[in-house]
Amino acid sequence: MVSYDETAKMDVEPTGNNEAMRSSMTSSQRTSSQRVSEYVDALENGGFFGDADVYLSLEYMIRYYRRRIPWQRRAFVLVAVVSVVAGAVNAFVAARGNTFFDVDVKDTLVTAISIGISTLGAINGIFRYERSWNQFTAALFSLEHLKRKWERAKVDALMATNEEAAVQELGRVATFIEEEAHSVTTREMQGFFEFRQLPEIAKSTR
Repeated sequence: MVSYDETAKMDVEPTGNNEAMRSSMTSSQRTSSQRVSEYVDALENGGFFGDADVYLSLEYMIRYYRRRIPWQRRAFVLVAVVSVVAGAVNAFVAARGNTFFDVDVKDTLVTAISIGISTLGAINGIFRYERSWNQFTAALFSLEHLKRKWERAKVDALMATNEEAAVQELGRVATFIEEEAHSVTTREMQGFFEFRQLPEIAKSTR
């Protein structure tokens, strides 16, 4: 007759078949993860998913926008501040310049400041720093989102139990991200030229 302790021991202790099954499952999962890792390495080895030194890779484009956003922001702030200050100074000199300067000096100052303000306006009309700042920031956020999507896809593939399905899904996501990144940069480039305005050289008089 089997005692209670022996029965409990039989229920708790794994059999040899269970040990073999678990070992087989662990080995299968390890092999699947290894194959997915090899596929990821192949994609990230110098291609679109390579590092920032690979021309036109995802990391390259992210670094491109990160470096240029601060310059666009500074240029916009500088042009805006200088235009406001120059406009206020010009108005003051035009109204009260006779108190401090001769008439000829005052007229020269007003003319020079007016030319400077017009030049700043023309430069901003061509380069549209505020528009570039906005477009570059939006493009960077979109690319960063695609990068996070790729990182998530890699984790999901490594955790998947079906190797073939995991590799196929990872390839599908990779294709989507590459095409979407191309669309993001294309829209930004089109917007860059769409809103540039050359200064008018002459206007017809009526």
